[in-house]
Amino acid sequence: MDFRLVAFAVATVVALNLSTTADAATLSSSGATGVEVQDTFYDVTFTDGTCAALFDGCDASSDFTFTTFDAAIAASRSLFDLFNAPGNEAFTSQPTLTEGCSDPLGCLIVTPFALLPSGSVQSVYFGNDAIAGFDVTGNLFINPENDFANISSWTYAIWSPIAPVPLPAGLPLILTGFAGLAGLRMLKGRTT
Repeated sequence: MDFRLVAFAVATVVALNLSTTADAATLSSSGATGVEVQDTFYDVTFTDGTCAALFDGCDASSDFTFTTFDAAIAASRSLFDLFNAPGNEAFTSQPTLTEGCSDPLGCLIVTPFALLPSGSVQSVYFGNDAIAGFDVTGNLFINPENDFANISSWTYAIWSPIAPVPLPAGLPLILTGFAGLAGLRMLKGRTT
């Protein structure tokens, strides 16, 4: 039995499935692409401004991408991992490379997730310290009207989910065709 055709079909399916996952996350001064948080991929933009201006009024928890502490802290930990990944050393040693941060000692990248009855916004942050080994994640409460443009070491992370890449619509038809060809080859091999 010639398994080359079957192996080709399997390799094609594997290649198509691999092409639908996000590439490795990349970091730039203005944000990051392909950051995985709890099995979902996001693009992140770092920017200054007020919570009210950047997050649809910042007057309801539904204004935020993440709405629980666990999800928001997972997002900040993903940033921690990305900043500390090989190849991103410049960002960890020079916090001023991050848009919105002009303090050479460190930068807090803030992810808001809940509006409190007091009007404060509960947030988590990834703290990128210029000194290696001092990066942290933590929890803080902010006034939605505070403008981060006036705080040299704080910037917001705006998270946008990346739509998954669908498999080609004709994939089942292609696989059926490969199976049929493999079956014909097997029958042809038996009759000769």
